[in-house]
Amino acid sequence: MKKTITLGILALTLISGTVFAKENENSPFEQIWNAITDLQEQIDAIELTPGPKGDTGPRGPAGGSLHLYDANDQDLGVFMGHDLYKNGYTFTTYNQEIELPLSFFSSAAWGPAILQVSGGDVVKFTGLNCTGTAFTENQTFPFQTLWRINERNEQNNQVSRYFTSSHYTSSGEEMIALSTLANDECVDVIDPLPSTGFTLIEVDLPFSEPIEWPLHIN
Repeated sequence: MKKTITLGILALTLISGTVFAKENENSPFEQIWNAITDLQEQIDAIELTPGPKGDTGPRGPAGGSLHLYDANDQDLGVFMGHDLYKNGYTFTTYNQEIELPLSFFSSAAWGPAILQVSGGDVVKFTGLNCTGTAFTENQTFPFQTLWRINERNEQNNQVSRYFTSSHYTSSGEEMIALSTLANDECVDVIDPLPSTGFTLIEVDLPFSEPIEWPLHIN
């Protein structure tokens, strides 16, 4: 009973106040509503000034892409597809670390999987002993293709060096070769002359060879 009376009095007070506010614009209720309206207008007029950019957050987890792995669980890149041949499979990946598409041929009869690359071109260098900027005079050097050039180290062991074109261009620049790498041999140039060259980038593979069979996708 007490709750009913209290609510009734409150409702009557609000109704009376509303009627009174309409009759008298200078009433306390009208002043309160005017203050609330003015405050809302001030809030709407506020222009927020963004603060300085924060530090870059941690890298998120890897997405759901399937990757190709060898028998030693070396990550060979994002799996793009495969083709079946009479004597084995060719797997295609995109390696995000070196930003290149790669192709691997694997066959149980052949043992280790083979990284399929181009080769046979002559790579020239602006420094002695096959150092400095690498370039080729071959204007048709394929863009986004991995090339392997072998050379002999100080122990006379054959080692592979990998190169790719930095970007496609139809016009080279004048460069002077002080050494060349071809046919497993680095040779310093005796009488260097300027020539038109197309810059190459030397690539370090993010995995080691041989690539052990069998390959698997995960």
